[in-house]
Amino acid sequence: LTNDRRFAEKAFKRQVPIGPHIVDFVSFPLRVVITIVPEEKSSLPGKTQADTCAWLEQRGYCVIAVSARDIESDLTAVTNELAAKLAAQPITKT
Repeated sequence: LTNDRRFAEKAFKRQVPIGPHIVDFVSFPLRVVITIVPEEKSSLPGKTQADTCAWLEQRGYCVIAVSARDIESDLTAVTNELAAKLAAQPITKT
């Protein structure tokens, strides 16, 4: 996302702290967080991730979850889907 030209104007940054959380990708102008969901067997990471998403949404961020398995199997499809979702997001200057 940080190197793809389709996302350049959206100003994505990688592994940035927001409050007590470090997110995978964030666009502060769009107030969008993209989180990569690992394939885990334990319920603890899922609960922690759900808590993080709730915390971010309470502060006005739109959280988009992307499966790590989907990224590994077809990165192009994932980036195309993200580009389509973000196309409708207005860029606000902060």
